[in-house]
Amino acid sequence: SGAGAAPLSTSSRAMPTSAPPRIVGIVSLSELEGPLEERVRRSLSSCADRVLGGGGTVTASYPIHARGGNPHVTLLTNASSFRPQYAKDGYGPDDASVQGALDLCRVCDMVLFLIDGGSSAVSLLSGSGSAIGGGHSDARSV
Repeated sequence: SGAGAAPLSTSSRAMPTSAPPRIVGIVSLSELEGPLEERVRRSLSSCADRVLGGGGTVTASYPIHARGGNPHVTLLTNASSFRPQYAKDGYGPDDASVQGALDLCRVCDMVLFLIDGGSSAVSLLSGSGSAIGGGHSDARSV
């Protein structure tokens, strides 16, 4: 820096200063991945003021709640985003899900991991309770 430093170009000031949309990944750890992920994505986007896109990518806009920040959130599900690519490349269903979830973790600002306790958790625990936080918890009551 010093006397020889070049001034900032005016074109750099003309660039938009808004941040890109936040990207939220939705990954289900249940037996029926796609329906649960899509149900959560629909629920999140139903609260939006505006929804753009469909299919694999949905961008929801929440300008009322932005508080001066970026109001856009892109919601990606594992079942509709990355998993189909791995399935097409010859991976089995479980391997495609794992590879897709890893990709979502790489590109997303936040990842929601969903657990459907209605079917898988009950059969895995076979009704046995466990102590959580000093209380008694049973998977069937969740």
